[in-house]
Amino acid sequence: QLLRYSLLTAHSDSESSESQSSEEEGGKVFIEYGAGKGLLGMSINLLDRTSSLLFVERSGNRKKIDKILAERNCRFQRFRLDIRHCYVPSLPFVADVIASSETEKEEKKPRQHSVTIVAKHLCGVATDMAILSLRHVTPSASLHCGVAIATCCHHACQYDDYVGREMWLDRF
Repeated sequence: QLLRYSLLTAHSDSESSESQSSEEEGGKVFIEYGAGKGLLGMSINLLDRTSSLLFVERSGNRKKIDKILAERNCRFQRFRLDIRHCYVPSLPFVADVIASSETEKEEKKPRQHSVTIVAKHLCGVATDMAILSLRHVTPSASLHCGVAIATCCHHACQYDDYVGREMWLDRF
């Protein structure tokens, strides 16, 4: 009931406080890895209704929040795949943002576009894989990339998947 109250309150507040259209702001895509129910993505949508959401989950689609996001006319999609196989530039919404940023490079005042990876619970080396998944997205003056991840389960890390092997070998 608290969640429902929060949604209703945030829904009415965000409608009244929306001051800029998505055309003025540029494209913003948030990719939530280990999405589960999708609560983090929904929280982002409560704060910014103009952004697009992509939910990536390896083990299953719980889809608890999908109905609420659909009622809010949120642009979102879910994918069931392993992060190690996620090629970010080919994802819907991301491809659009990259294309828009490329065509607007020549403009004097290009819109600011962004691709941000978020997660609130990525086990083991999934954090490293999430960071690596952005390697094919080239930041520019009009395209920014970001990462906000809460890590966990470090005991589950496998040496072969760890990103920083060369650094550790060089230093020790």
